[in-house]
Amino acid sequence: VLVGALPKRNQASNTLAMLPMSVPDVFTISVVQFFALYLFRNQIKFFGVGPIEHKGDAFWYSSLFPIIAISIIPIFHMMVTVIKTIEQEQTKPYVLALRGKGMAKSYIIRVHMRKIIIYNLLSTMPSVLTIMFSSLIIVENVFFYRGMGYQMVNIFRSTKVTPVES
Repeated sequence: VLVGALPKRNQASNTLAMLPMSVPDVFTISVVQFFALYLFRNQIKFFGVGPIEHKGDAFWYSSLFPIIAISIIPIFHMMVTVIKTIEQEQTKPYVLALRGKGMAKSYIIRVHMRKIIIYNLLSTMPSVLTIMFSSLIIVENVFFYRGMGYQMVNIFRSTKVTPVES
């Protein structure tokens, strides 16, 4: 009887959260760059700074669009983790007891599920960092930004470093 009182799983939120993760990184990066180009051509301010040139690394604000491009997929990855954790915890006996006492869902999530959500988010950090580093070189090449990925590739392309012979 109590399980029937719970709302059905919201498949739309899962589908919308999984959609950006299913498109290739290059497509996501291209969409962000076209957005940056649109803002630059129309002289529109972005985060109070503008117009921001969509390529290069001459100014501190030139890193805004590469940061956005790198962080879109990890944000949705973490959002899916939070949604699945909340859905799994909704069927636990302590949550059902709290709902039976009349506590709001938001209160239960904030107070009682917070530790579990944070633990699951921290356990997904290795995969989030892997996603970010895998798209880092592509983002820096597309935005002509000389960051950490550029420096890693430049070391291997450089002919200045000679191998040590023993």
